[in-house]
Amino acid sequence: MFMGLSREYLNVLVNDRIPGIKSLRCIDDICSELFYDDAPPRRDGGRASARAARRWLSNLETIQLPAPSFTFRPGDSDDMDDWKIHCFPLAERKVVCVDQSGRGFIVHADGDTSVLGSMPALRKPKRMPFSLPIHCPGDDDALPGGSSLYIMERFPQHGDQFELLINRFLNNDPSYRQKFWQCDPLPSPPFIRKTKPRNGENITGLEVTAYAVVGGGSHICVSVEGAGTYWMDTAESHTWTQVGEWTLPFSGKVEHVPELNLWFGLAADAKALAAADLSPMGYRPRLVGPWKELHDGTTEECQDPQIVNLGSGRFCVARFFRAAAKDADEDFVVLTGVEVAWNGDDGEMELKMTKHMSRRLSNTDGATIEAVF
Repeated sequence: MFMGLSREYLNVLVNDRIPGIKSLRCIDDICSELFYDDAPPRRDGGRASARAARRWLSNLETIQLPAPSFTFRPGDSDDMDDWKIHCFPLAERKVVCVDQSGRGFIVHADGDTSVLGSMPALRKPKRMPFSLPIHCPGDDDALPGGSSLYIMERFPQHGDQFELLINRFLNNDPSYRQKFWQCDPLPSPPFIRKTKPRNGENITGLEVTAYAVVGGGSHICVSVEGAGTYWMDTAESHTWTQVGEWTLPFSGKVEHVPELNLWFGLAADAKALAAADLSPMGYRPRLVGPWKELHDGTTEECQDPQIVNLGSGRFCVARFFRAAAKDADEDFVVLTGVEVAWNGDDGEMELKMTKHMSRRLSNTDGATIEAVF
């Protein structure tokens, strides 16, 4: 039985054929495409051959990529190869977009209607950033959730590389009765300050391998290979603390799922859905899972899979595949609906993953699907 509320749409970020051009698409009623109304039929638990797995993949029902809700490109740069635009999911169908110079805007794409808003420029341009949105209770109704957006480089450097976009009253004075997006610099984590620049440059040689919001938004947590795991207080002090020399057993973003009271993400080694309890943070979390939703060796994957929390214990797992040379199609994405729930009685409970349906997401006209969220 599904718990709580769930969302019925999936956002898709697409790189169009023209360099630098991206579009935001939205698949409505995604749950009806990926989930059975009742329990899914029993499947043969045997391992399929690589040929059978590829045949299964090619015979999947297709979801047609919808028309763009919004199309955008970065500002001009002297070198077209440097044209980049980074997209950070904020809340619901809201996305913050920042180009290679740090200039940004916010777009709310809802069906055929798109609303565009201005954003302050970042203080330092970003090359390969990631973001963590945090909902602040009491935020205005125009921006439910995601009223703060923490932005950091995946490969951190020395300097003001960690920034906060926050929607708040001007000068923190509520008498203005209107909130504005503002950009604040944040203190660099200790693992950056402890690292000497390489070859006279700002490069640290470090990589953030996993990141999450913990404590109900009171802290953000990052793991760095070779440096350990740190968290930062999101209150006024923005103080960093090392919580261990270990790293989180995940790769990329890890998200809290209140219905299950666990954090979910990609297992670092298996690159499959897994869970852990990040609430203690005094020791390395124990991984529950991972659960693989597709056969191994189906075909070559061209980037790491992505996981979207649809609520009510349901997830969409997106895998990005490279088409065979003889295949007329471009690279493609397979979306799979999975449901995770506690199973058993009070004396002995275990977390169980149930696979529902898989669909092939068709990308036409040479467009490349970059992300789902």
